[in-house]
Amino acid sequence: MPARYQVKDQYAVPGLPQVMEYQHYYPFGMQLEALGYTSGNDLKNNYLYNGKELQEDYYLNWYDYGARMYDPVIGRWSTVDPLAEKYESFSPYEYALNNPIIFIDPLGFDVVNADKEKRDEAEKKKNEAEQKRQEYKGDSKKEIRKLDRAVKRSNREFNSANSKYEGTEKAIADLKENNPTLFDKLNNLEDPGGQCVDVYVETVDNLKTDYFGTNKEFSEPTEVMGVTQILKYEDNGTYYSTKSKSGLNTVTIALNSNLKNPGLIFSHEGGHTTYNVAFLKSLINWLKTHPGVSIGGHGGGNPSGDAAMVQEDIYRANQKENKKKK
Repeated sequence: MPARYQVKDQYAVPGLPQVMEYQHYYPFGMQLEALGYTSGNDLKNNYLYNGKELQEDYYLNWYDYGARMYDPVIGRWSTVDPLAEKYESFSPYEYALNNPIIFIDPLGFDVVNADKEKRDEAEKKKNEAEQKRQEYKGDSKKEIRKLDRAVKRSNREFNSANSKYEGTEKAIADLKENNPTLFDKLNNLEDPGGQCVDVYVETVDNLKTDYFGTNKEFSEPTEVMGVTQILKYEDNGTYYSTKSKSGLNTVTIALNSNLKNPGLIFSHEGGHTTYNVAFLKSLINWLKTHPGVSIGGHGGGNPSGDAAMVQEDIYRANQKENKKKK
């Protein structure tokens, strides 16, 4: 059963890890109150079942999964699955396909297309600009030119954002088809402490090695096909979990927009991701003891680089088999 270990407890043995709180759950997440324990400390912990935050507003006691809210009492979501069309044989309100023993739903969503929000915002601005132009009834040529320019600009921005969104969707679909095992791993990723790690994928024009601004090892940025961002933060002194520009417990993968086989590079970066999340602390220690031998996760026997190449080989083999079937 899930247990959360923190720093102090009045009954703990000096020098050993001290239990602050633990909770037991029914499979769908409702707490077994009789088996729970808390030390009565002042630091209230709301991150419980699956590491998700319990929302106690209005006495609902729902869990915030990001994409939607989850009710552990009935084992159902409060709203329809935003990807319901991909799972037509299942109810859009089911949690973990009605099988929480085997499956989890990290976001109540899927591997995240990080370009969707940008596309939606660009579409909103485009619609607003077009509406202003349609509603303008004046005869000022200056104002008309201004509104027309705004419409053209917003359409260009939307087309660019939509192109990136579609590129990311293509990469996700390609990975699902030609490396489904890796996709499932990324879609259900956890750090060594059992915290869900969400994978954000985005498409970038002319992607450079310093895209995330954290790659100090590159003196002159060069164009690359893909890059992964994972920043460390220490939890309980025993392991590192992940942080990226998308927030805590996330990894961000950027893919170049000109890829012919985006799933291939997604597989490569996914190999880095799955290894780094599972073994981040040992990887950092490896890098410290092997200074200057690995650039960008490769070379010198870097195990993260080896994991990435393995996933590339799996993708190629599966793609070859899938082409034979068609």
